Amino acid sequence: MKIFLDSADIGEITALCDTGFVDGITTNPSLIAKSGRNILDTIAEICSLVDGPVSAEVTATDFKTMLTEGQKLAAIAPNVTVKVPLTRDGLMTCRALSDAGTDVNVTLCFTAGQALLAAKAGAKFISPFVGRLDDIGRDGMGLIEEICSIYALLRQQAKMMYWQRRFEEHSSSQGQAQEMSQNQYHRRNWRARQSPLKKPSKIISR
Repeated sequence: MKIFLDSADIGEITALCDTGFVDGITTNPSLIAKSGRNILDTIAEICSLVDGPVSAEVTATDFKTMLTEGQKLAAIAPNVTVKVPLTRDGLMTCRALSDAGTDVNVTLCFTAGQALLAAKAGAKFISPFVGRLDDIGRDGMGLIEEICSIYALLRQQAKMMYWQRRFEEHSSSQGQAQEMSQNQYHRRNWRARQSPLKKPSKIISR
């Protein structure tokens, strides 16, 4: 099992890393902006606290600028995983970065076909939006199972990473999906039971 904390709060990251349960960190520009700190400095400090992957997201939308940002982020530390959106330019950026040896997390994945394209582009992680699909009446865990089936059939090595906000509701489906593939990650709220009013951190487990 792998547990990733979704946070840019250095105090929170330090405290939870001390538990020995955190295997990596996911961040995004919004989380870092809320901290009021410089993005590059924050990512560098997070990378110094965690041995595992630290996802750092680009903000650009075009290939050339995304690639430049991705290369800049990757140069911060060896454990940086560059996060890009699942768009045409994002997939092109994923291919260029992965070919250069940089791990990439492709986010904004809503279909199995998109997940297959991301894997084909060399993504290390794929981030399906399970909770968002559930919110609009779609079967988020059904998507996870579908992607697992395709990845297993085609022997794809990409791992799935997703924020599961309703862990208890999904537990039985999650178990079925785990049986289908070893390359699966899921996110859940670290402190969901403490306060439903606060934006929780995320956990990813395999």
